[in-house]
Amino acid sequence: MRFLNLAVFICALASLSAREPAFSFDGQKYFLKYSPKDSEVALREFLPAGQTLDRWETLVSERMLFGFKDAKVYAQALVDGALESSPEAMGQIFRSDKDGSYVADFVLFAPEGTTDYLVEWNVMSVRKTAAGLSVTQYARRYKEFDQSSVKKFNADKARIIPRLADLRIP
Repeated sequence: MRFLNLAVFICALASLSAREPAFSFDGQKYFLKYSPKDSEVALREFLPAGQTLDRWETLVSERMLFGFKDAKVYAQALVDGALESSPEAMGQIFRSDKDGSYVADFVLFAPEGTTDYLVEWNVMSVRKTAAGLSVTQYARRYKEFDQSSVKKFNADKARIIPRLADLRIP
């Protein structure tokens, strides 16, 4: 009976720890939602409570690209891919003054027929490590993109981009 009680207690602890946020960023707590075991890029995706991988508004991800060496080339490829997939997309890369990483900053417009969001903004910090490239992504979806939401978008960019250089996901 003691063994059964111990097993139940351990399962309860494991369940509680699974609900603990992995980290906080920009005043929001993020929970691990996706981390495939067979991923070649060691991908982990995090969302705030109440959001799902199918319907999210804010996403933070981390991936490790083993063997890749050039952060600038990869950051440019991210922006080029966005521009190629969506002609209306806007994008740029720049070097972070804070940590020397290359930052890919791009906006995608939702595919026709999408009703969940209109615009998706992505900013990705690409840093070279001994093992390859470490890529930290912050993405936010906006349901509207009018004059008032553009002000919010610009405020988000001004706040998030400098903070991304400091984000280290445990």
